[in-house]
Amino acid sequence: MAGWQAEARRARVARDVALAGRSADDVVAALRPLVRRVGRSRTLRWLTFGLGELGTEAAASAGLSGPALAAGGDVWDRLALWIEEAARSAALCDKTEPLDSARQHDGPRGIVGGDVPPSQALLDVLPRLLEGAEFAGARLIVASLDPDLDELVSSSVGGRAPHG
Repeated sequence: MAGWQAEARRARVARDVALAGRSADDVVAALRPLVRRVGRSRTLRWLTFGLGELGTEAAASAGLSGPALAAGGDVWDRLALWIEEAARSAALCDKTEPLDSARQHDGPRGIVGGDVPPSQALLDVLPRLLEGAEFAGARLIVASLDPDLDELVSSSVGGRAPHG
């Protein structure tokens, strides 16, 4: 979304390595250059500074959970949280023990299984965050929240995704 083609390619390569079921070491090795470059990019930080600002208190009062709440800041803060989580998760790819039961309901957009899907809360805060944003900035704001419209469709049909 930020127009950084080299890092987009690195992200796709890391994704493909993980999806191929390769070892945690391979996934970490594929992800390391992306994490390093994005995390150190002063330009990307400068371009996203203050963009889509959503403090922790505002996020909590809007009913958000997950990364948007945990990051408690702007587009950069949400991106930095995702990058850190990707690096932590990559190291765990070889683990075979069951997931922590306390985190079973944590989805990529927040706590799942409640009355309102996490993506609905994300969409509800978008108008305020997008107000006055230029088109390129608006794209980054939406991408940093990552609402899943399919999540809303599946919740409207009794928790099942439609077939078609």
